[in-house]
Amino acid sequence: MSFDFLSDPARPFYDGLAEGRLMIQTCLACGTSWAPPTTRCESCSETQLEWRASACLGTLERTIPLGDEAAFGDDPEATRAIGAVQLREGPVVSVRIAGAVPPVGSVVEIQVLAGSLIARAPSGV
Repeated sequence: MSFDFLSDPARPFYDGLAEGRLMIQTCLACGTSWAPPTTRCESCSETQLEWRASACLGTLERTIPLGDEAAFGDDPEATRAIGAVQLREGPVVSVRIAGAVPPVGSVVEIQVLAGSLIARAPSGV
């Protein structure tokens, strides 16, 4: 049996990525949110779930550098690290970090580019 990535419950998640949005599921019973998708709430096992667009802001929890900083030159779009970001809505997502790598604990914004989650320091901070 093959898995169809575009079938429910995952379709809104992958459609969102294709459209440049990060979609997260929220339980209508307890309010817990998460990503990527599942068929029932991870907290209370409820099955009445709603899709919402994430604000794409969160806190950088950890990073793993991908090489010596000098190797990237001055390319602001180079993926310099991978990391984990706890979204303000609650879920933790894996990201690529482009540009200068912010310190752990920093607020970052996430962009969805070509289906990938790219984190960087917010422009307004």
